[in-house]
Amino acid sequence: MSAQHRPDSLLLREVYGSLEPDAGLGIWRFIFATQAFVWSQGLRLLFNLNGTEALSFELFESFIHPDDRLNGCGIELFLRGRHVMEDEFRIIRRNGSLRWISHKAQVFYDANQSPIFAVGIMRDVTNRVEALKARDLAQARIRSVMQTTLCFTWVATADGEISQARGWAEVTGQTAEQSSGLGWLDRVHEADRERTRRAWLHSLEAKTSYATKYRLLCRDGVMRWFIARNEPVFDGRGALIEWFGVAFDISDLKEFDETFFSKLENTGPTGALVRSARALLDWSINDLANKSGVSISSIRRLESGEANGARNQTMDLLMKALSQAGIEFFQVDDKGTFVRLRKDKSPLASSMEPCHDSRV
Repeated sequence: MSAQHRPDSLLLREVYGSLEPDAGLGIWRFIFATQAFVWSQGLRLLFNLNGTEALSFELFESFIHPDDRLNGCGIELFLRGRHVMEDEFRIIRRNGSLRWISHKAQVFYDANQSPIFAVGIMRDVTNRVEALKARDLAQARIRSVMQTTLCFTWVATADGEISQARGWAEVTGQTAEQSSGLGWLDRVHEADRERTRRAWLHSLEAKTSYATKYRLLCRDGVMRWFIARNEPVFDGRGALIEWFGVAFDISDLKEFDETFFSKLENTGPTGALVRSARALLDWSINDLANKSGVSISSIRRLESGEANGARNQTMDLLMKALSQAGIEFFQVDDKGTFVRLRKDKSPLASSMEPCHDSRV
Protein backbone atom coordinates (compact mmCIF):
# COMPACT_ATOMS: atom_id res chain seq x y z
CA MET A 1 0.00 0.00 0.00
CA SER A 2 1.51 3.37 -1.02
CA ALA A 3 1.83 6.19 1.51
CA GLN A 4 -0.80 8.31 -0.24
CA HIS A 5 -3.41 5.54 0.13
CA ARG A 6 -2.69 4.67 3.76
CA PRO A 7 -5.33 5.74 6.32
CA ASP A 8 -4.30 8.74 8.41
CA SER A 9 -4.40 6.67 11.60
CA LEU A 10 -1.86 4.26 10.11
CA LEU A 11 0.37 7.09 8.90
CA LEU A 12 0.38 8.67 12.36
CA ARG A 13 1.28 5.35 13.92
CA GLU A 14 4.14 4.76 11.47
CA VAL A 15 5.58 8.27 11.73
CA TYR A 16 5.14 8.99 15.44
CA GLY A 17 4.40 5.66 17.08
CA SER A 18 7.96 4.94 18.23
CA LEU A 19 8.49 8.49 19.52
CA GLU A 20 5.34 9.07 21.53
CA PRO A 21 5.83 6.64 24.44
CA ASP A 22 9.32 7.98 25.21
CA ALA A 23 8.35 11.65 24.88
CA GLY A 24 4.92 11.42 26.54
CA LEU A 25 3.28 12.91 23.44
CA GLY A 26 -0.05 12.62 21.69
CA ILE A 27 -0.75 13.84 18.14
CA TRP A 28 -3.95 14.62 16.26
CA ARG A 29 -4.56 15.51 12.62
CA PHE A 30 -7.54 17.11 10.87
CA ILE A 31 -8.09 16.92 7.08
CA PHE A 32 -10.29 19.77 5.85
CA ALA A 33 -11.36 18.08 2.60
CA THR A 34 -12.70 14.96 4.31
CA GLN A 35 -13.38 16.48 7.76
CA ALA A 36 -11.48 13.52 9.22
CA PHE A 37 -10.28 14.01 12.80
CA VAL A 38 -7.60 11.43 13.64
CA TRP A 39 -5.88 10.70 16.96
CA SER A 40 -2.59 8.89 17.34
CA GLN A 41 -2.23 5.98 19.72
CA GLY A 42 -0.16 8.22 22.01
CA LEU A 43 -3.04 10.68 22.30
CA ARG A 44 -5.43 7.87 23.17
CA LEU A 45 -3.03 6.84 25.94
CA LEU A 46 -2.89 10.42 27.27
CA PHE A 47 -6.68 10.44 27.57
CA ASN A 48 -6.85 6.84 28.83
CA LEU A 49 -9.03 5.75 25.89
CA ASN A 50 -9.29 2.31 24.32
CA GLY A 51 -8.79 1.80 20.61
CA THR A 52 -12.43 1.29 19.66
CA GLU A 53 -14.09 4.54 20.72
CA ALA A 54 -15.27 6.85 17.93
CA LEU A 55 -13.44 10.17 17.95
CA SER A 56 -14.99 13.62 17.71
CA PHE A 57 -14.47 17.22 18.78
CA GLU A 58 -17.20 16.75 21.37
CA LEU A 59 -15.41 13.73 22.85
CA PHE A 60 -12.16 15.67 23.06
CA GLU A 61 -13.70 18.67 24.79
CA SER A 62 -15.60 16.44 27.22
CA PHE A 63 -12.27 15.57 28.82
CA ILE A 64 -11.24 19.19 29.42
CA HIS A 65 -11.64 20.39 32.99
CA PRO A 66 -14.84 22.52 33.25
CA ASP A 67 -12.88 25.54 34.53
CA ASP A 68 -10.57 25.43 31.49
CA ARG A 69 -13.10 25.06 28.69
CA LEU A 70 -13.37 28.83 28.18
CA ASN A 71 -9.62 29.33 27.75
CA GLY A 72 -9.73 29.01 23.97
CA CYS A 73 -8.54 25.39 23.91
CA GLY A 74 -11.42 24.17 21.72
CA ILE A 75 -10.01 22.56 18.56
CA GLU A 76 -13.15 23.09 16.45
CA LEU A 77 -13.15 26.83 17.18
CA PHE A 78 -9.44 26.99 16.39
CA LEU A 79 -9.93 25.35 12.98
CA ARG A 80 -12.41 28.03 11.93
CA GLY A 81 -10.00 30.91 11.77
CA ARG A 82 -6.77 30.69 13.75
CA HIS A 83 -3.41 29.81 12.23
CA VAL A 84 -1.59 28.83 15.41
CA MET A 85 -2.79 27.59 18.78
CA GLU A 86 -0.79 27.25 22.01
CA ASP A 87 -2.15 26.75 25.50
CA GLU A 88 -2.18 24.61 28.64
CA PHE A 89 -5.20 23.09 30.32
CA ARG A 90 -6.28 20.27 32.58
CA ILE A 91 -8.01 17.09 31.47
CA ILE A 92 -9.94 14.56 33.53
CA ARG A 93 -9.17 11.11 32.14
CA ARG A 94 -11.49 8.13 31.98
CA ASN A 95 -9.85 6.66 35.06
CA GLY A 96 -10.59 9.86 37.00
CA SER A 97 -7.02 11.16 37.17
CA LEU A 98 -6.33 14.84 36.49
CA ARG A 99 -3.43 15.77 34.21
CA TRP A 100 -2.01 19.02 32.87
CA ILE A 101 -1.63 19.12 29.07
CA SER A 102 0.47 21.44 26.91
CA HIS A 103 -1.13 21.83 23.47
CA LYS A 104 0.38 23.30 20.30
CA ALA A 105 -1.38 23.21 16.91
CA GLN A 106 -1.03 24.77 13.47
CA VAL A 107 -3.11 24.97 10.27
CA PHE A 108 -1.35 24.45 6.94
CA TYR A 109 -2.56 26.17 3.74
CA ASP A 110 -2.13 25.76 -0.01
CA ALA A 111 -0.95 28.45 -2.42
CA ASN A 112 -4.47 29.91 -2.52
CA GLN A 113 -4.52 30.22 1.29
CA SER A 114 -7.12 27.48 1.55
CA PRO A 115 -6.65 25.22 4.59
CA ILE A 116 -5.39 21.73 3.79
CA PHE A 117 -4.83 20.09 7.16
CA ALA A 118 -4.08 20.91 10.79
CA VAL A 119 -1.76 19.11 13.21
CA GLY A 120 -1.71 19.32 16.98
CA ILE A 121 0.75 17.99 19.53
CA MET A 122 -0.20 17.40 23.14
CA ARG A 123 2.21 16.64 25.96
CA ASP A 124 1.62 15.66 29.57
CA VAL A 125 3.32 18.39 31.66
CA THR A 126 1.78 17.50 35.01
CA ASN A 127 5.13 16.90 36.72
CA ARG A 128 6.48 20.28 35.60
CA VAL A 129 3.35 22.16 36.65
CA GLU A 130 3.28 20.50 40.06
CA ALA A 131 7.00 21.17 40.58
CA LEU A 132 6.48 24.86 39.79
CA LYS A 133 3.53 25.01 42.18
CA ALA A 134 5.60 23.39 44.93
CA ARG A 135 8.40 25.88 44.32
CA ASP A 136 6.03 28.83 44.38
CA LEU A 137 4.45 27.55 47.61
CA ALA A 138 7.87 27.14 49.23
CA GLN A 139 8.87 30.65 48.20
CA ALA A 140 5.60 32.05 49.52
CA ARG A 141 6.19 30.33 52.86
CA ILE A 142 9.72 31.75 53.06
CA ARG A 143 8.42 35.24 52.29
CA SER A 144 5.77 34.85 54.99
CA VAL A 145 8.36 33.77 57.56
CA MET A 146 10.70 36.60 56.59
CA GLN A 147 7.93 39.13 57.10
CA THR A 148 7.25 37.94 60.63
CA THR A 149 10.76 37.23 61.95
CA LEU A 150 14.32 38.43 61.52
CA CYS A 151 15.94 35.97 59.14
CA PHE A 152 17.74 35.65 55.83
CA THR A 153 18.28 32.99 53.17
CA TRP A 154 20.98 32.31 50.63
CA VAL A 155 21.72 30.21 47.55
CA ALA A 156 25.33 29.29 46.77
CA THR A 157 26.93 27.65 43.75
CA ALA A 158 28.31 24.12 44.04
CA ASP A 159 31.73 25.50 45.00
CA GLY A 160 30.25 27.69 47.74
CA GLU A 161 30.08 31.11 46.07
CA ILE A 162 26.93 32.84 47.35
CA SER A 163 24.87 33.96 44.36
CA GLN A 164 21.64 35.00 46.07
CA ALA A 165 21.25 36.35 49.60
CA ARG A 166 17.73 37.43 50.43
CA GLY A 167 17.46 39.53 53.58
CA TRP A 168 21.20 39.62 54.37
CA ALA A 169 21.66 43.28 53.47
CA GLU A 170 18.53 44.22 55.44
CA VAL A 171 19.75 42.36 58.53
CA THR A 172 23.46 43.26 58.48
CA GLY A 173 23.76 46.35 56.28
CA GLN A 174 26.47 44.63 54.20
CA THR A 175 26.38 45.05 50.42
CA ALA A 176 26.66 42.08 48.05
CA GLU A 177 30.24 43.07 47.29
CA GLN A 178 31.18 43.26 50.97
CA SER A 179 29.68 39.83 51.74
CA SER A 180 31.14 38.01 48.70
CA GLY A 181 33.53 35.12 49.27
CA LEU A 182 33.98 34.86 53.03
CA GLY A 183 33.34 38.58 53.55
CA TRP A 184 30.10 37.78 55.35
CA LEU A 185 32.18 36.45 58.25
CA ASP A 186 33.12 40.06 59.08
CA ARG A 187 29.64 40.45 60.58
CA VAL A 188 30.03 37.33 62.77
CA HIS A 189 31.23 37.94 66.35
CA GLU A 190 34.98 37.38 66.56
CA ALA A 191 34.51 34.72 69.26
CA ASP A 192 32.27 32.71 66.90
CA ARG A 193 34.01 33.50 63.60
CA GLU A 194 36.60 30.70 63.38
CA ARG A 195 34.13 28.03 64.47
CA THR A 196 31.61 29.26 61.90
CA ARG A 197 34.24 29.42 59.16
CA ARG A 198 35.33 25.83 59.85
CA ALA A 199 31.75 24.56 59.84
CA TRP A 200 31.06 26.29 56.51
CA LEU A 201 34.25 25.07 54.79
CA HIS A 202 33.84 21.53 56.10
CA SER A 203 30.27 21.47 54.79
CA LEU A 204 31.47 22.52 51.33
CA GLU A 205 34.31 20.01 51.25
CA ALA A 206 32.30 17.05 52.57
CA LYS A 207 29.18 18.04 50.54
CA THR A 208 27.00 17.67 53.60
CA SER A 209 24.65 19.88 55.60
CA TYR A 210 25.65 21.87 58.62
CA ALA A 211 23.85 23.77 61.35
CA THR A 212 25.47 26.20 63.74
CA LYS A 213 24.72 29.23 65.86
CA TYR A 214 26.59 32.50 66.02
CA ARG A 215 26.26 36.09 67.06
CA LEU A 216 25.76 38.49 64.19
CA LEU A 217 26.31 42.25 64.16
CA CYS A 218 23.07 43.69 62.77
CA ARG A 219 22.72 46.98 60.93
CA ASP A 220 21.29 48.70 64.03
CA GLY A 221 24.53 47.93 65.88
CA VAL A 222 23.02 45.21 68.07
CA MET A 223 24.70 41.79 68.30
CA ARG A 224 22.04 39.06 67.98
CA TRP A 225 22.13 35.26 68.12
CA PHE A 226 21.23 33.39 64.91
CA ILE A 227 20.93 29.72 64.10
CA ALA A 228 21.91 28.90 60.52
CA ARG A 229 21.52 25.79 58.41
CA ASN A 230 23.10 25.04 55.02
CA GLU A 231 21.80 22.17 52.86
CA PRO A 232 23.28 20.66 49.66
CA VAL A 233 20.96 20.28 46.65
CA PHE A 234 21.64 17.30 44.37
CA ASP A 235 20.31 16.37 40.94
CA GLY A 236 18.83 12.98 40.05
CA ARG A 237 22.29 11.53 39.39
CA GLY A 238 23.65 12.58 42.77
CA ALA A 239 25.72 15.51 41.50
CA LEU A 240 25.81 18.62 43.68
CA ILE A 241 23.92 21.50 42.03
CA GLU A 242 23.90 24.23 44.66
CA TRP A 243 23.46 25.03 48.34
CA PHE A 244 20.44 26.49 50.09
CA GLY A 245 20.70 28.08 53.52
CA VAL A 246 18.51 29.84 56.03
CA ALA A 247 19.23 31.62 59.33
CA PHE A 248 16.82 32.75 62.06
CA ASP A 249 17.20 35.21 64.91
CA ILE A 250 16.96 33.26 68.19
CA SER A 251 17.85 36.12 70.53
CA ASP A 252 14.33 36.27 71.94
CA LEU A 253 14.49 32.68 73.14
CA LYS A 254 14.99 33.12 76.88
CA GLU A 255 16.17 29.58 77.29
CA PHE A 256 17.57 27.31 74.62
CA ASP A 257 19.23 23.94 74.84
CA GLU A 258 22.95 24.50 74.49
CA THR A 259 23.48 20.74 74.29
CA PHE A 260 21.24 20.60 71.23
CA PHE A 261 23.12 23.38 69.49
CA SER A 262 26.51 21.93 70.34
CA LYS A 263 25.45 18.63 68.79
CA LEU A 264 24.47 20.40 65.59
CA GLU A 265 27.81 22.16 65.25
CA ASN A 266 30.15 19.94 63.25
CA THR A 267 33.73 21.08 63.65
CA GLY A 268 35.51 17.86 62.79
CA PRO A 269 35.53 14.09 63.26
CA THR A 270 36.00 12.48 66.65
CA GLY A 271 38.31 9.53 67.13
CA ALA A 272 35.37 7.13 66.84
CA LEU A 273 34.39 8.62 63.48
CA VAL A 274 37.95 8.45 62.17
CA ARG A 275 38.11 4.79 63.18
CA SER A 276 34.74 4.10 61.49
CA ALA A 277 35.89 5.89 58.32
CA ARG A 278 39.06 3.78 58.20
CA ALA A 279 36.95 0.63 58.52
CA LEU A 280 34.76 1.64 55.56
CA LEU A 281 37.88 2.27 53.46
CA ASP A 282 39.63 -0.86 54.77
CA TRP A 283 42.57 1.35 55.72
CA SER A 284 45.12 0.65 58.42
CA ILE A 285 46.43 3.44 60.64
CA ASN A 286 49.56 3.38 58.46
CA ASP A 287 47.39 3.95 55.35
CA LEU A 288 45.69 6.96 56.91
CA ALA A 289 48.99 8.35 58.11
CA ASN A 290 50.49 8.06 54.61
CA LYS A 291 47.45 9.67 52.97
CA SER A 292 47.05 12.53 55.45
CA GLY A 293 50.59 13.30 56.56
CA VAL A 294 49.52 12.94 60.22
CA SER A 295 51.79 10.80 62.39
CA ILE A 296 50.74 7.31 63.40
CA SER A 297 51.03 8.20 67.08
CA SER A 298 48.71 11.21 66.67
CA ILE A 299 46.06 9.08 64.94
CA ARG A 300 46.30 6.43 67.64
CA ARG A 301 45.85 9.02 70.40
CA LEU A 302 42.89 10.50 68.56
CA GLU A 303 41.15 7.15 68.03
CA SER A 304 41.73 6.13 71.62
CA GLY A 305 39.95 9.28 72.79
CA GLU A 306 43.08 10.86 74.24
CA ALA A 307 43.24 13.62 71.62
CA ASN A 308 39.69 14.58 70.69
CA GLY A 309 40.85 18.14 71.17
CA ALA A 310 43.43 17.75 68.42
CA ARG A 311 44.79 20.85 66.73
CA ASN A 312 42.76 22.31 63.86
CA GLN A 313 45.53 21.58 61.34
CA THR A 314 45.62 17.90 62.30
CA MET A 315 41.86 17.54 61.99
CA ASP A 316 41.85 19.36 58.65
CA LEU A 317 44.48 16.99 57.24
CA LEU A 318 42.57 13.91 58.38
CA MET A 319 39.24 15.17 57.05
CA LYS A 320 40.78 16.10 53.71
CA ALA A 321 42.35 12.66 53.24
CA LEU A 322 39.16 10.83 54.21
CA SER A 323 36.95 13.08 52.07
CA GLN A 324 39.15 12.59 49.01
CA ALA A 325 38.84 8.83 49.47
CA GLY A 326 35.04 9.09 49.40
CA ILE A 327 34.11 9.50 53.06
CA GLU A 328 31.24 11.85 53.89
CA PHE A 329 30.53 13.30 57.34
CA PHE A 330 26.95 14.42 57.76
CA GLN A 331 24.43 15.24 60.46
CA VAL A 332 20.82 14.30 61.11
CA ASP A 333 19.28 16.98 63.33
CA ASP A 334 20.37 16.29 66.92
CA LYS A 335 21.07 12.59 66.43
CA GLY A 336 24.80 13.16 66.05
CA THR A 337 27.38 13.06 63.28
CA PHE A 338 27.47 10.14 60.86
CA VAL A 339 30.06 8.82 58.44
CA ARG A 340 29.47 6.94 55.20
CA LEU A 341 31.22 6.02 51.95
CA ARG A 342 29.94 7.67 48.78
CA LYS A 343 28.20 5.26 46.40
CA ASP A 344 30.48 6.19 43.52
CA LYS A 345 33.46 4.93 45.52
CA SER A 346 32.28 1.40 46.26
CA PRO A 347 29.61 -0.96 44.87
CA LEU A 348 29.04 -2.12 48.42
CA ALA A 349 28.42 1.33 49.84
CA SER A 350 24.67 1.29 49.17
CA SER A 351 24.29 -1.69 51.50
CA MET A 352 26.43 -0.28 54.31
CA GLU A 353 24.81 1.06 57.43
CA PRO A 354 26.22 4.51 58.35
CA CYS A 355 28.41 4.59 61.44
CA HIS A 356 27.83 7.39 63.87
CA ASP A 357 29.02 8.97 67.05
CA SER A 358 26.16 10.58 68.96
CA ARG A 359 28.58 12.31 71.30
CA VAL A 360 29.36 15.00 68.71
